[in-house]
Amino acid sequence: MIEEIKSGVFDNVTDTLRWLVLDNNQLTNAKIEKGTIDKLTVLEKLFFSFNEITEPIIPPSKSLEELKMMNNKLSKFPSGLLTDKENLTS
Repeated sequence: MIEEIKSGVFDNVTDTLRWLVLDNNQLTNAKIEKGTIDKLTVLEKLFFSFNEITEPIIPPSKSLEELKMMNNKLSKFPSGLLTDKENLTS
């Protein structure tokens, strides 16, 4: 089980990592260091289901096709957060 994501963990794959599956952990927003996911510029699929996330974590990747955040504790989802995600289908 992954309990936290530290800064720098994805530094060697920022422009190559296309899928990131982090389902079924106990991740919270506080346990994911700021900017860590933002570095993933070509990410196509991001799965964060069954965690303790309270605010959406959306990478800047315009390639993002799939975002799954089911069964979390989302309390807000700011409008316009997905406006530049032209390829996002689910």
